Formats: sequence, structure tokens, C-alpha cells
Amino acid sequence: MAQKSHFKMQTQGIHKFRKTFPQLPGCVVENPTFVQTAHGNRLLTSGAWAWSRKPNYTADWVMSLNWGAIVGTATGIPYFYSVFFIVVLIHRCTRDFERCSRKYGKDWDEYCRIVPYKFIPYVY
Repeated sequence: MAQKSHFKMQTQGIHKFRKTFPQLPGCVVENPTFVQTAHGNRLLTSGAWAWSRKPNYTADWVMSLNWGAIVGTATGIPYFYSVFFIVVLIHRCTRDFERCSRKYGKDWDEYCRIVPYKFIPYVY
């Protein structure tokens, strides 16, 4: 999300970023590419956002899976959260993509062509 946030700041003309935690190296995309929409927004197509449309969802789900993995495999109960969470994320993603399709129209189709994967690159 830092890349997306810094991209929005760059488009507003802000080029001085705070060096505070958790701003890690690589959070600023040099020469970012984007899809300019007729609606007036810019959809980022470089950095982590070039690999999938929801890289933040992937990171959140992997974190939830690791919380279950810490406990081990003696029981499936710790994995309930990650299974529930992936269902919630898939539903939210579907809802968001439908809303974006209505909002951006052909620009959204172009964005989906450039960034074809939803969560995990080369998988889904």
C-alpha cells in the first residue's frame, strides 16, 4: 500500500516523503506507469501493482495462514481463520471488481488486460 500511497502523492506534486516506520526501501516506484481513466483517476500498473490487482490482499491472507501454521497441524481449528478470511477476501474482491467495472468501463477492461492476475501472479 505504500507504493500506491506514494504514487498518489507523486501525482499531486508531493515528492518529499517522510522516512518513518514502516516506510521500507522500494516503497516509491520510479517512473510509475498507470492507466488514465475517463473518470479522472489513475490506476497504477507498476511496482507490486503490476503483478496483481490486489497484492495487499495476498499479503494479508499469507499472514493469516502463518498464524495458523505457528500452531502446527495437530488440529485444523487454527486454520479456520485463514479459510474464513480467504472467502471474505474473494467476496470483497469480486464486489470491488464489479464496482470498478461499472465506474471505469472500458478503462477497467484495459487495466485488467495489463494486470491480468487478481491475487497471486500466474495463479489467480
